[in-house]
Amino acid sequence: MSLIEWVAAGLSLVAVLAAVYRSITTFAVGIVGAGAYCWVFFDASLYASAGLQLFFIAVQIEGWRHWHAHREAAGEIEPRRL
Repeated sequence: MSLIEWVAAGLSLVAVLAAVYRSITTFAVGIVGAGAYCWVFFDASLYASAGLQLFFIAVQIEGWRHWHAHREAAGEIEPRRL
């Protein structure tokens, strides 16, 4: 495993932990982690997997936008069922 793969895995773990604690930093860290994985996959000529990471980045951006639009005055968001 290369250094960038370790960094991507670590960032992904931090993003999951931030989501557990309902921290908005989950999106920024998730975007950087998915970007690192995109680089790893593109460098390995795994273009479909690299493209999937671009989708994950887009979903993270949409989640971040949604979080900002629906947070309460205290800065927290209340999870609910779809």
